[in-house]
Amino acid sequence: MADLPPGDGERLQSAAALPQAERDADVQAFIDAVRLEREACKSLPLPPPPPKAAAGADSRRREVLAAFCKVLRADYLCPQHPPTRPVTNRHLMAYVRGLWDGEPADEDAQAAAAGSRGSKQAGGRQRGGQKKPPPAARTEVEAARGQPLPRVLQLYCCAAPIGGAEAVQACRDATDILADPVAAPRVAAALKDLEAWEALGAPAGAPPALLTPEQLAHACHCQTVKLALRALSPAAAQQLPAARRSDVLAAAAHAADALLALEPANPKSWELAGAAASMDASLPRQLALDRAVRAAQLARDQGRPYWVALCGDSALTAALSPLPGVHDRSVKPESVAAVVEAYERAAPALQRCQRVLPQIWVHMLERALAASAPMLPVVRAQMAERAAGGAGTSSPAEAEAVLEAVQRARQAQQAQQQAPRVAQLTSGGSEAALRCAACKQHAENLMRCGRCRAAQYCSVECQRKDWAAHKKACKPAT
Repeated sequence: MADLPPGDGERLQSAAALPQAERDADVQAFIDAVRLEREACKSLPLPPPPPKAAAGADSRRREVLAAFCKVLRADYLCPQHPPTRPVTNRHLMAYVRGLWDGEPADEDAQAAAAGSRGSKQAGGRQRGGQKKPPPAARTEVEAARGQPLPRVLQLYCCAAPIGGAEAVQACRDATDILADPVAAPRVAAALKDLEAWEALGAPAGAPPALLTPEQLAHACHCQTVKLALRALSPAAAQQLPAARRSDVLAAAAHAADALLALEPANPKSWELAGAAASMDASLPRQLALDRAVRAAQLARDQGRPYWVALCGDSALTAALSPLPGVHDRSVKPESVAAVVEAYERAAPALQRCQRVLPQIWVHMLERALAASAPMLPVVRAQMAERAAGGAGTSSPAEAEAVLEAVQRARQAQQAQQQAPRVAQLTSGGSEAALRCAACKQHAENLMRCGRCRAAQYCSVECQRKDWAAHKKACKPAT
């Protein structure tokens, strides 16, 4: 069972003790996400059992797919990953490779494959002795049309451990599959089938356990923006070629537009769309500010204090990153004032979440607000100068120096957060256990060798590179 970190059990009990009418959407999301991930872990036992006979294989496959869908629903509901995720990831990584094998599952695709094999056996040559041209390589969408839902779930769950531009592309591929006119109806039919199968054993009146196709697309687009932010962080962006950077920005912009189209009343859509706009220096700063402020307004109108706090911090970040936006004379003064107002509401709102939301959500946001606080006087000074019609006494260079200090503080904060999060992923917590066996880099979601269950890798590519050395020691787990 996906156990909670110390202290979060009491917070979950406090959240569940609240009357239904007093729970905001994020408190309810915390409760539902823990339930969903515990159910998913129960359906994905470790180590994975041997494959079932043909009679039970279909039911077992549905159970595995439903478990992955429950985890994605938890992501869809929550502002951050649920606190149970480090343990849940172990279960997901043990099953994720078996979700999709790349083979066509529909009759038309199988018939086409059989026809091509028959032609090859018949000789494989055209008239005149000319060889047939090799078939064109299938795109990711074309390859997934036979089994689109398993492939989308696989791409989503494998993206975060990969990191970088490749992770962003994996999520973009997932959303392209969901938008494909051939694959989309099959995804909808598969989800409907899983929902009906799941409802057979659920008590009457139980809340939905899986997602709609629109919610699945929303979760994938959110993941795209979040991974793009990581790929374009100061440390990672230095190793990113210009062409890949452009691809990441394009994927983030596409995801932002899709989020606003899918759920325009969801503060998560606007907050991430604002973050996507702040990444692209070619876009007007006003766009990022408008989206961030809109997210804060929606959170306040919907009575969601955690999102009020999160959007307040995001609004200030949008005003100052990557260059201090308050010095952009095209930015509307009322937008800057709205940013300040949103930020000032953040800390009091977060206080109301202390006892009913996970510690990692609250503490992470507390540190982010503290790291952003030094920029508030800069923004206020610029507001005063612009209201008086002056040019501003603090120069862009001075404001940028403060911004760099804030960014360094945030990077140090992220490094502090990373250590306990990574340590939770293994039972022993040793230094070697936290590194990929091939590239020796730290990673959050290491995948174990499916045969020996001992070697751990950050990606499929690393496992393939290490196989020549690892196969000598690889023995079936007992």
